[in-house]
Amino acid sequence: MVSPSPKRSALRCPEFAVLTALAFLTRFWMLISPRAVVWDEVHFERFTGAYFTGKYYVDVHPPLGKLLLYAAARVLGVSGTDLATNQPTPMLRVLPALAGALIIPVVFLLMRELGASRRMATFAAAVLLLDNALLVISRVIVMDSMLTLFGVSAVYFFVAARNATGRTRWMLLVAAAIAGGMTAGTKWTGLTALALIGLLWLFDVVAERRRGFTVVLEAGLFLVVPVLAYVIPFAIHFALLHRSGLNDTTMPIPFQATLIGSRSYVPGATFPFWSAFALLHRAMMLINLGWATDFNVGASPWYSWPVAKHGIGFWESHPDAAHVRWIALFGNPAIWFPLLCGMIAVAVSAATRRVALVRYRHALIVLVVAYLLNFLPFALISRPMYLYHYFFAFIYSAMLVAFGVGALAGWGTDDESRFWAFDSRGSAALYAGFLCFAAATFVYLLPLNTGAVQERSEYLHRRATAERPLPALRDYLLK
Repeated sequence: MVSPSPKRSALRCPEFAVLTALAFLTRFWMLISPRAVVWDEVHFERFTGAYFTGKYYVDVHPPLGKLLLYAAARVLGVSGTDLATNQPTPMLRVLPALAGALIIPVVFLLMRELGASRRMATFAAAVLLLDNALLVISRVIVMDSMLTLFGVSAVYFFVAARNATGRTRWMLLVAAAIAGGMTAGTKWTGLTALALIGLLWLFDVVAERRRGFTVVLEAGLFLVVPVLAYVIPFAIHFALLHRSGLNDTTMPIPFQATLIGSRSYVPGATFPFWSAFALLHRAMMLINLGWATDFNVGASPWYSWPVAKHGIGFWESHPDAAHVRWIALFGNPAIWFPLLCGMIAVAVSAATRRVALVRYRHALIVLVVAYLLNFLPFALISRPMYLYHYFFAFIYSAMLVAFGVGALAGWGTDDESRFWAFDSRGSAALYAGFLCFAAATFVYLLPLNTGAVQERSEYLHRRATAERPLPALRDYLLK
């Protein structure tokens, strides 16, 4: 079991409120600009629009994320016609922005449940708040911010359940199982959330020598509930898509016979759900395998992700010869490089058995497992991959460094009543200095994330800073 959570409610901490407010501000500020289709919005607008028209489609990912976008479109009054014809629908960015904003407070709460001090939890959440890559992926109509929120929430609910008893524990376990199923139902890469929960649960069973009906019931819960959370969206998906669409031929003739407008359509024809479910998964797998030999300029090898070497251009516009508007996904260089160094420092300290780490040993082990589980499996995938595939691992790296460096720097000692009661001026300077530098870099690069109008010279320097931070800093100092 993890260390007990601090008695003081995390929800009452002023830093929790500030972080949450800033998360919503940064994710929603200038959200509907540009009024243009940005990057993969072209695909997800079309998929969402299909639920309005009922035209069948096949995507490489499970349908939950697109169904949630469809529900959001209904609530927000987004036109189904605009979605189906790929007209700009920036209002639909509200759902990804909401999910992206909620990641920050959930990470804070997860840190606290793992036994982090207020300063450690604030550090981890602030690092994620100030990352430009997480910001950008939350401001476009794609599923990655939802995927990340579901995955981190699933782990949070389970860790909170480990610290709870009775009815509260069971409610949290059910929430963890549902969130885990929703993560996998958004993208298959979300299965790592359930894998992590399964490993932690198995550890608890073995370490505590638990037996009996309760263990069987919990095991059944984590087998049945995630499957239901995964399967039910597919049933809704098939129920809504009853007309002939672009991808009819990926399914067999008996299935096509159920689609109105198909050349094989037979009025009153039915097709078993489980057969359709299996055949759709086969089609999704074949698409994935077919991408193995593809090339994409935005793709990058998995081992380059910790230094955010290869960003992705999302959108570009030139209002006139002197100005540029640009949106790109790239990591905040003031965060990604230091986090890598911080992980190395924590690893070295652990290898030399630094006493300061002992108090947080369990949390550190959990986060190391979570990081490796969300990073190393990508080495086995041959299809083009992108920086956003690293987001789960990136989040756990921020938490790992907050615990490890925080323990070494004394950020975890007796700070429950006085947030700024650091052990030394050096410890305080490291904490405040890093976050201030990260914030300054974040703000400087922000126009590259929002599509703001920039003078060409400013744009070029910001882009150089994002893509080649060390040479850009050298050139600036040598001016």
